[in-house]
Amino acid sequence: ELDVLRRLAVVDIEGGWVGESYRPLGAMLPEGVDDALGDRFARVSWSIGVCAEALWRAALVPPERPRKSRGSAFGGQPLGADISWQGLWARAADKVLLFPQAQGLSAKGYDVSSYGFGWIFCFVDEARVEEFIRDAASLGLLPRIADIPKALTGVAWGGAKLDLPLASLIHGKEIDRLLEVDAVAEHDPVRYRDVAAKALGAGDATDAT
Repeated sequence: ELDVLRRLAVVDIEGGWVGESYRPLGAMLPEGVDDALGDRFARVSWSIGVCAEALWRAALVPPERPRKSRGSAFGGQPLGADISWQGLWARAADKVLLFPQAQGLSAKGYDVSSYGFGWIFCFVDEARVEEFIRDAASLGLLPRIADIPKALTGVAWGGAKLDLPLASLIHGKEIDRLLEVDAVAEHDPVRYRDVAAKALGAGDATDAT
């Protein structure tokens, strides 16, 4: 993280702390849950996304700590961070990953008020909403479908090629087909490709790669 931040700004390091060990969150999850989150179609499933967010937020909860005595100089408040080091690492990494997109929107003249946790929040005049959505798409960002005033076509997608079908459905406000995509996780894994191909409009299963 410090190496990345060093390239983005002038950083004076005053101290540091390293945890006793590091391991992926998936290593602590039941096998079935880990398999679902790691499935190749998980990135287009709304319900799996909700589960992943709940697990991620739970990982940010700090362990319980005994409170200091009432005579503490800190008013009885516990000493130490209010977040686990695992959560802090994930939170900082999320900020670093989203910084280029936040900077890109700012360079395009948008008021970026905050970012992190997988989202970027901007204040936009109503007359510029469609322009904003198109500019955000060019940076690989997707809006909430409720924030799209009307179905949009010809949106230039600057994100991962794998996410282009999903981006097209969201920009087109094709809610019924998006719900079909979410149904992928309800089927036997052997049928995932066929279900996804139909929902994404990719033709036959051989095209859904």
